[in-house]
Amino acid sequence: MRRGRAPPGAKGGFALRIAGLVTVVMVGCVCAAAGETVKIGGVEVPADSPLARKEHPRLLFTKAELPAVKERAKLPGVQADLKLIEQMYRKDPGRLGATTAAVAWVLTGKQLYRDRAINLVLSKGCGHYVQDSGLYAYDILYDELQPAERQLFQKKAVEYIKQPYRVGTRLCYAVGIWGDTDDAAIEKTIGEQAPLFGKWGSPGGLNWWAGSRGGDTRSFHYIHQNTMTPWANATMCWSNATSSDAWEKAGWARHMPMYYLYHLVPGFGRTVHIGVNCNPPPSPNDNSDGYFAFIAARWRNGPAQWYMDNVVHNAGREKHAYRVLPRYWGRLLWRDEKLAVVAPEKLPESRYFDRMGFVSMRSGWDANATMGHFQCGPFEIWDGRWGRNNADNNSFLIMSRGGCMAADTGTRWGNNSTPSKHMQLYFNQTVAHNSITVGDEDIETPDGTAVRGGQVVPTQPQWLELWGEDAKKSYFSERRYEGAGRITAYASCPEWTYACGDASRSYSPDCVKTFTRQVLYIRPDTFVIFDRVESVKPELPKRWLLHTMEKPKPVGGEMKEVKPGYHAISGDTFTAAHLGGRLFCKSLIGGTMEAIGGRTHRFEVNGKNRDMPQSWYDKTGDRENFRLKNTFGEWRVEVTAKPGKAADVFLHVLHCTDKAETKMIDCRLAKIRQRGMVGVDLTVGGQAYRVVFAATGPTGGTIRVGRAKPEKLPSSVEDNYGRWSKDPRFADWMSNDLFRPAIGEAEVDAWRKSHPKRR
Repeated sequence: MRRGRAPPGAKGGFALRIAGLVTVVMVGCVCAAAGETVKIGGVEVPADSPLARKEHPRLLFTKAELPAVKERAKLPGVQADLKLIEQMYRKDPGRLGATTAAVAWVLTGKQLYRDRAINLVLSKGCGHYVQDSGLYAYDILYDELQPAERQLFQKKAVEYIKQPYRVGTRLCYAVGIWGDTDDAAIEKTIGEQAPLFGKWGSPGGLNWWAGSRGGDTRSFHYIHQNTMTPWANATMCWSNATSSDAWEKAGWARHMPMYYLYHLVPGFGRTVHIGVNCNPPPSPNDNSDGYFAFIAARWRNGPAQWYMDNVVHNAGREKHAYRVLPRYWGRLLWRDEKLAVVAPEKLPESRYFDRMGFVSMRSGWDANATMGHFQCGPFEIWDGRWGRNNADNNSFLIMSRGGCMAADTGTRWGNNSTPSKHMQLYFNQTVAHNSITVGDEDIETPDGTAVRGGQVVPTQPQWLELWGEDAKKSYFSERRYEGAGRITAYASCPEWTYACGDASRSYSPDCVKTFTRQVLYIRPDTFVIFDRVESVKPELPKRWLLHTMEKPKPVGGEMKEVKPGYHAISGDTFTAAHLGGRLFCKSLIGGTMEAIGGRTHRFEVNGKNRDMPQSWYDKTGDRENFRLKNTFGEWRVEVTAKPGKAADVFLHVLHCTDKAETKMIDCRLAKIRQRGMVGVDLTVGGQAYRVVFAATGPTGGTIRVGRAKPEKLPSSVEDNYGRWSKDPRFADWMSNDLFRPAIGEAEVDAWRKSHPKRR
């Protein structure tokens, strides 16, 4: 099924197309033409809509659509999925979810699915994940239920609706049972939550976070599912029940597949480990996987179709009932079998996520590819105070050859209240990420502790005046300050990706004046990182941090343990391996180098190891497997600038290669006569590069390839693929509609307007 835009004149209705069929049903057009509406909870809805008529079903599809839904059972793909579901159900009947059972009953008419769905309607409670409860089954099998059975579910739903929080989820239950039972809480919920579809940045802040590229509250799974999941359900329920199209303004949904695709880690089958998530899956998991089929079909998104088929619904498909039986209801209803699949190899290897402040860059999409991730954006505040955010602006991650080269370390899982406070005093802190700390002291605020000169979450209101900001204008919901971190420049081309992040206001103004980081990724395997840091007091130590999975080793120098867990590294280069990959890191401008780690020092901060208790390790079972899935390292390299200067710079070259490699690429400081500029000469893949950065004044620099004229690094954000115009795939990106949602509607439309003859 694919929702389309309302045709001209159909003010209250929208077109419904059943994928693979020619049937077109117009829902709600008669009442829209007549302009007749009724108020439900103070919200006007068409008088002839399924909700106003108290019809069932009306949530995932309507009564008028039921014949077309049943016709989908004839589609080859649906037949294959139904066969798989039945096979899995015979082997593991306890895994079959209520929604999948109800939809399978509609498509097959088989009594076993009907009975399973009804049993779950009666036995399951009403929870945050609507599709895991019996709501959709209740709606679909309404006429099959006895009055007493309906009343039992209605009572559970009303109890849930009266709970606080869970915005979006409670709306689903309210829309699902309105007209079936009387309770003031039902209309009250509709009146309060339905208007959120039309508010800027809503619903649930999703459109704000998604921006023009995609994203949601800085993480994957744990947080992402708690905002995206309820509003995916609510948007579907409200659209069908009221004959409207709440999806039209759901920018978060349109961009969501690419948000996941570009954060898929090569060789790991999951998204990148950022934010507070633990072992982040490749999709919102068993809570909203069904909507990938809908989103791909509605926006005709070829790469999203590939991602759904090959990642979301393919992992463990033939083995794991828990991946099929609770999740396949969306495929059964919405997968468009005529929509072509576009493999990610046909996409650009870089993407910028504007609102999030994320940059994703890679050499390719195969399991051995190199991937880098850089971030600098607003801090999201959940639960007040530090909430569920990490102090990780201007941090980076690197994966290569199936291994983790630069890790995000520590874990949230099971550590909310451990005696060591691993989550609060290590995992959430800047010291656990590949960024920079300034100072030795902890910073205490009413919102929590920032350890050892790290970033502070959230920004304290009194600091805004010091920065010349108006607190009333700079803060919005939940004390979020948009200026805490921002990407100030970005551009990409087939040869390289560049980004500059400003994290100056992520720190206390008593410690840090400025901190900018410039990251240049030269494909396929090399990263040049240049940092400018100015502290308030020259004596504050500035530490450049890099976390590795395994113990680092010096290259051309020595490594000596100076005290338990602390190892001095002589020379300017070290290496660390993991699985099939190896990272070389050369500190061209830095300071003294030290490695901290080992079994009793792996999460050390100011002499105290913030480790998990042994009981935690006992729970994880296979600890090495847990480490691998979460890619948290147990070693930290610190490069500390020589004290005494307020302003310092760091210049590092990081190169990924095969584990067997013993030498780093040729790189050395460039001889530059221009004052205030520093640079590096390096050779990547047989090609010579010179990269120069401004050490003072506005951030910037140049890149020279071979003997060509130096090209200025961008000074602003170029969120487009204009520099890719010579790539052989470019014409397809701009002319083939299957790429339009992935590349960006505005960019494609602008190109087509300026190149009318090249389509």
